[in-house]
Amino acid sequence: MYKILLLLVLLPATLFAQETKRKNTFFLSTSQGITFLRKESFSNTTLKTFNTGIGYAYKFEGGYSILSKSGKSFSDIAIGINSCSNRVDIVDSRIIAEGKPVEPSTDRFNLLEFKYSYSCYVRTIKKFPTFFSVGVQFSYILNQRTSVNYFDGQSVVTKKGSNISNNYAITTSPTLLFSYGVDLENHLFRFVKKSRLSLDFTYDMHALGLMSSPANQYSGIYLTYQVHF
Repeated sequence: MYKILLLLVLLPATLFAQETKRKNTFFLSTSQGITFLRKESFSNTTLKTFNTGIGYAYKFEGGYSILSKSGKSFSDIAIGINSCSNRVDIVDSRIIAEGKPVEPSTDRFNLLEFKYSYSCYVRTIKKFPTFFSVGVQFSYILNQRTSVNYFDGQSVVTKKGSNISNNYAITTSPTLLFSYGVDLENHLFRFVKKSRLSLDFTYDMHALGLMSSPANQYSGIYLTYQVHF
């Protein structure tokens, strides 16, 4: 009887101790950044139909982070929404004729993404571990939204991904990912174990340049914040 009571007393403490030592974590992340158009969709060249400029991009991801047994590296598997855009100089001549200010148009691709990345810790700066990451991302086009400012107002043209890509399973070629970040201790909420802040660089391969893609080809710079549970 005493052994049973002792086991019942120690069992919750044992379970709690195992939970605190668990190294793998789930995470949610948000990214904000800028993108640079390098190649238009369905094009094998870098020639642009219209003059283009820098665009705003953002991501929302959820995934699982697996820490190695040595504690010197980790792998992230994630799924999320990626929205990339660029400015397009599509101008209605009537606006210029009226002397009105010209607002830039935007071309935006919304993508469902699947990502894998591998990271190595490199050094600790003032008790904060820093790391380098490399990864690859595959994307499926959800839709394309082109906003054009005409004389009588703004017009938004939306195309479904299935209409753009002819229902291909994976609609863009791989995107390479490179990151430098830092692990942060987070005590704001009890259910948050830690957080990560990183600067991410992306480069769309588009089938290594051998064929065109149904989505625009971008390079991007993002600031990403993750919370781990």
